[in-house]
Amino acid sequence: MRAIRVIRDLLRRQPLFVSVAAPLLALTSLLDAAPLIGFAPIIDLLVHPDLSQTSPATRHITAWITRAGLPANLPVVAALFVSLLIAKSLVAAATQFIVTRINFRLTQGSMTRILRSFLGAGWPFFVRNDCGTLGNTLMRETEKITIAFESAAAILAGVMRMAAYLVIALLLSWKLTLLTLGLLGLALLPFHLLGRLAYKIGTMHTRAANEFQGSVIETLSAAKLILGFGNQEKSLNKLGPYLKGAIQFVMVRAVSPLAFEPLGFMMALAILYAGLTRFQIPLSSLFILLYILKSGSGLAMTVMNEKNRLENVAPALEQIDRLESEALRMAQPTGLRRFERLEREILFEGVRFSYPDHEATLKDVTLAIPKGRMTALVGRSGSGKTTFIDLLLGFYQPQAGRITVDGVPLGEFDILSWRRRLGFVPQDPFLFRASIRENLLWANANAAPEEIEQACAAANASEFIAQLPNGLDTVVGDRGVRLSGGQRQRIALARALLRKPELLILDEATSALDGHSELLIQKSVELLSKSVTVVAIAHRLSTIKRADRIHVLDQGRVVESGSFERLMSISGGEFLKAAELQGLKPPA
Repeated sequence: MRAIRVIRDLLRRQPLFVSVAAPLLALTSLLDAAPLIGFAPIIDLLVHPDLSQTSPATRHITAWITRAGLPANLPVVAALFVSLLIAKSLVAAATQFIVTRINFRLTQGSMTRILRSFLGAGWPFFVRNDCGTLGNTLMRETEKITIAFESAAAILAGVMRMAAYLVIALLLSWKLTLLTLGLLGLALLPFHLLGRLAYKIGTMHTRAANEFQGSVIETLSAAKLILGFGNQEKSLNKLGPYLKGAIQFVMVRAVSPLAFEPLGFMMALAILYAGLTRFQIPLSSLFILLYILKSGSGLAMTVMNEKNRLENVAPALEQIDRLESEALRMAQPTGLRRFERLEREILFEGVRFSYPDHEATLKDVTLAIPKGRMTALVGRSGSGKTTFIDLLLGFYQPQAGRITVDGVPLGEFDILSWRRRLGFVPQDPFLFRASIRENLLWANANAAPEEIEQACAAANASEFIAQLPNGLDTVVGDRGVRLSGGQRQRIALARALLRKPELLILDEATSALDGHSELLIQKSVELLSKSVTVVAIAHRLSTIKRADRIHVLDQGRVVESGSFERLMSISGGEFLKAAELQGLKPPA
């Protein structure tokens, strides 16, 4: 049964619940059942103060009171009854507090653990799973761990209380108790079968939530495009499947108790009739049995309902386990050697790489990236430039050949120590929803104010920052939306420079810039290349005129290499063809 597997998994993940909360739940259950015993002597003492005609339960309780040296009268029995009620309430409150605390600890710990496993995975994990599924798992599906834990606690508490009720009921009348259990089993059978439907609806809800989360992220990210095309309704229509699944998800739990109420009422009438006419049970004992029936059937319905609730959220927990296991299985490979600095060169030797079910993207690529030089890669879309950068960043590993850093295979270095010595400016720079200063410090939290100024000056960003209302403390908005493309690019460059990198990687760093901004970035890069090793991918060939060496990629191979002037002099060459398309003239 899925519900049992879910409970077992929760208990395995949270041993504190087993050692602390479970015993408290058991004590609460005993204290909850104990006052029931007090009903019989109170009723008998009210009807027969002299205890001339009493039920077996009353005789046992009054005997215990007498052995304790107390008078077996109504005030003593009532005081005992009230004391048990107070103790039950206190223990129940303490149990609720502890279970709630454990619940939140479990949820928070699970979210942290899952996010850590995601961030510990290699880049292929993020390529394989869409953003909607990952985001929904972290932000919504993990909340269902709380639901699962609450349901597990409710089931355990309900089972313990029913066990205590059952013992009392069997002592009062085992025949009537067995009849009650039979009727209760028949009444609960349809609700047990409802668990399959609950699991199916839960699966549909999780899938719809994944798509919904992805649609929300995509819609907000593409707000400008959607507004520009006037397609708001088309985006809103994507919410329909999620709303339908959410309604079904909630109704599975809400409808069950309502359907059980008439069945419970008919069972109570049947038990009352059988107790009075067939089994001749004393009125005080029958009163307790009816109370047990009412409470016990309610508990049974709660347990069954919570079981179905667990079935309902099981798909979410299965998705969490699947993604977490996948992230751990696809963890970022890393070596143990700490990278400190680049001494001579980075060398690609016969490197070959292909994505799953695709032809090779890089084929026998051999080239060097000398220290203190600017190396550029150019080529048409799909020629392998981005794959080259991904391999250099350690996102993927070559399937043939090797990448070495000063003669040491890249895979032998601790990947974090390698990446922390890199500066990376992607084609579409990402800025966090924070101030410019906070975005810069994200790369180097210990940077001094003068280092921030130097990085901004080197990226030709100081002038426009000074013109902003709050300077470095200006908030840039989501993804830097309050800045222009050129401003975002220069902030990204300053952020990369603030790390004082051994290697600066520019992936189409001027692709979205106007002529003026491009010229500023170009001047910055030319100055930087005298002191920092630079690898630049460029479509605009004018931006790499000062590169020490340019490599032309075509269909995954290096087909031409040399300086700008040399490549422009190769008649019929790939570089010259691309340059002429951009209006660049070969030397006369």
